Formats: sequence, structure tokens, C-alpha cells
Amino acid sequence: MRRTTVPPPGPTRRRRPRAAALASLVAVGALAASTLGGTAAAARPAATDGATTSAESPAAPYTRALEDVEGYADDAALSAAYSRNANGGATALHLVDGLHEGSTHALRLDYTYASGYAGVSRPLADGYWPGLQAIDLWVQDLTPGQDVLLQLNDGASYEAHLSKVAGFDPTSTAPQHLTIPVADFAPKSGSGTLDLKGVTSFAVYANQAAGVPTGSVVLDDLSLVFDQEPVVPTVTFPTTASPRTRCPT
Repeated sequence: MRRTTVPPPGPTRRRRPRAAALASLVAVGALAASTLGGTAAAARPAATDGATTSAESPAAPYTRALEDVEGYADDAALSAAYSRNANGGATALHLVDGLHEGSTHALRLDYTYASGYAGVSRPLADGYWPGLQAIDLWVQDLTPGQDVLLQLNDGASYEAHLSKVAGFDPTSTAPQHLTIPVADFAPKSGSGTLDLKGVTSFAVYANQAAGVPTGSVVLDDLSLVFDQEPVVPTVTFPTTASPRTRCPT
């Protein structure tokens, strides 16, 4: 039979330090894990509703000139760029001083009514405008009370009457800065929506009001305002290999 040695009576102090050390290590490990977990959580950015960082800030709108009056050398060059609507009254185009600081020239349209209206238009070579938000411009109506409008054409005509644009004062002869939302361009007749991928021409018209026979309006810095720069799609066509020519034998 195996003999069991019974320890002598007395305190067992030698075992307590080991147990205490082990407990201390477990406590330290738990504390470290808790601390590390708290630091990682604190390091994560707090979620916010609707907040954006500087890197995520919306980009500034992209603008492009619709009518850069500064590019015309003289009245003759300006007049050559536009065509009068032959069904309406006589018109004359002139370069005049700009309407605001930083502008050198503006466009003045003088008109004499016939059949109740007069106007001019010019073709557009770059009428691919997806994402267009508005047209920004300066205007000085030298003959208040007349129905001055801008017109865009995609095969059909869409018009924005200045008298209906928010912020326009129809009684003032002072320069005014306007932003015309693209939604303000309504069909001249019927229904429809302007095709922003195929705008072909731009025009300025005045419709007669109150029997006034003649008038003038000045336009400056007409710009297109986009949410971002429109990218014109690239069209490619597959190439076909030339048929081999058999040499005579």
C-alpha cells in the first residue's frame, strides 16, 4: 500500500503567492484587453447623420460659356454670328460696355417690331449638355415692359421669359444678374422636354407689348451651369480587314 505523507500542520503561505500572481496576471490581461478594445472603439470616427468630411464635400458647379461676347472683334463679327428671324422685325447687334466689373463687352440687341416680335439666333456646335442645371447671365432691359425671352432649340423650341424668372424686375433699366433654371424653358407650343443631348441653336427674342414700336436689351456673360462637366461619349466603329488578293498563278 502506498504511503501518503501528511504535511505538518501550519499555514500554507508558499501556495498563496502563486495563486495571487496567477489571479493578478488574469486581471492584468483582462484590463489590457478592455483598454485596447476601448482605444480601438475611440479611434473609430463616430457616425453622423448627413455630415460630410472635407474630402466628401460637393464639387463646385461646372460652368461653360454659352455666349462669350469678348470673342468678337467688332459689331460686324457679332452680327455675322447671328441670323435674324425674317418673319419678325428688323434687328441690329452691337458691342457695348460690359454690365459688371470684370466684363469688357456685352451684346446689345436693338429691335423694331413687325408681326409683333423680333429676334436673332445662332447655331450651336457643342449642344451636348447632359446635367445642365441653369443658364446664368447679366441682363439690362432698356425698354421695360417688353416680353424678352431666351430660346433653346432641339428641333422644337423651348423658351424662358425673363418676366417669369425669379428675381427679375420688369420695371428696372439697371443691370440684373439672373440664374434661369433649365426647368424654366417651356415648350413654345404643345408639350415636351428639352433634349439636353441635342441642343442645336440659341436665340433671343422680344414680343411686343403695349404697342411699343422699338426697344433694346443688353446681355452679358451668358453661361451654362452643370452639376459636373459633361463627358461626350466616344463612338468607335469596328475595323474590317481588307480581303486578301490572290496572286495570279
